[in-house]
Amino acid sequence: MSLKVYLDYQDPYVEPKIKSAIQRYYPSSQFVSDGKDADLQWAQYELLDFDAALANSSSLLCSYVIRKALIRKQYLWHSVLSYTTKHPDSILKKVIPETFTLELDYAEFLDDALMESYELRQELEMNEARPANERDWYILKPSMCDRAQGIRLFSTIDELQAIFDSFDEESEDEENTEENDSTGNKKLGKIVINQIRNFIAQKYIKAPLLLNNKKFHIRAYVVAFGSLKVYVNKEMLCLFAQNDYVKPTSDTNVLLSHLTNTCIQEAGRSHSVQAFWDSEVPNKDDIFKKILLVVGEVFEAAAVTQSLHFQTLDNAFEIFGVDLLISSDQTVSLLEVNAYPDFRQTGDQLSGVIERLFLSVMKTIVCPFFQTHGHETITTSEDKNEENTLVLCRDLQTRGAW
Repeated sequence: MSLKVYLDYQDPYVEPKIKSAIQRYYPSSQFVSDGKDADLQWAQYELLDFDAALANSSSLLCSYVIRKALIRKQYLWHSVLSYTTKHPDSILKKVIPETFTLELDYAEFLDDALMESYELRQELEMNEARPANERDWYILKPSMCDRAQGIRLFSTIDELQAIFDSFDEESEDEENTEENDSTGNKKLGKIVINQIRNFIAQKYIKAPLLLNNKKFHIRAYVVAFGSLKVYVNKEMLCLFAQNDYVKPTSDTNVLLSHLTNTCIQEAGRSHSVQAFWDSEVPNKDDIFKKILLVVGEVFEAAAVTQSLHFQTLDNAFEIFGVDLLISSDQTVSLLEVNAYPDFRQTGDQLSGVIERLFLSVMKTIVCPFFQTHGHETITTSEDKNEENTLVLCRDLQTRGAW
């Protein structure tokens, strides 16, 4: 019986790699035009037939239905806060920067939002009395945005007000969202405050580890399966800021020294990505062990404290992009969790990382799942000898919400 596969990832870099991995183990796969009768659905979120998968527990989806507790910044923070309240000794207590939430519709309501987030207001007021080089800095992030949209640095209430004022001004001009600047870099996208409403402000990590005087973060591909096993792909990436590191200021012209999002670095993008194990990061084995602990704990936090916003399914898996920052003292901090990560940022030179990731997903998750439902896997001696790049970091027995 051939495996019916609905494959529609809509990305010419990614989709051939997924198809190759599927055909490696199921060479007689039948690729179908929708997910209604498919055994395996591997497509963009909006194209998945969730009703069909929920009605047929022997089919497999490439995404959970609801996982806001992980992928929305505000929900992620609440997951961590709830978990660490019950588990004060959790590693998450140390690896999440101090975070505050802000909710407002327009810039003029910032004062009201700061009344609610009074601890942030107090810290910003104390900053006023300090010299600029002794202030604590904060990074503003819209809860639902990606691709570095709306991310800004600030240290005082006036600077934060100026940021929101600039958002309101930009929303009146509908022309410039995706244009390039004079250097070929993407302009930082505008946001409309009343469409976002929820923001977080995190204390900026003062002393990030630098390589060649550039800030970077680690992108770990994390695979969650069922209810719930969590794996970290051992082949991780270092994603570098485009410009040399400078001390933080509220000037948006220095953001390319602080933002490590490769999507805003169209010029020279291939130089912004490096394989973690080939990098000059010190004590890589210890760093990887810390990452396993952090990732396992944050997925457990979402599953056990925010089950309404992270609903696990026995017949679903999903690949996330988890971003982490290493400080100069070797502390690992969690930045964010991304659904449907941008695999293209890996580039042609490191495309094998993605190819091996998909093969490991097939070997570890897809094939064992379908073997229990009567689909035979074709396995060669090459497959048996090929290294599995997925490392199990958490195995929970939570109950699927559906």
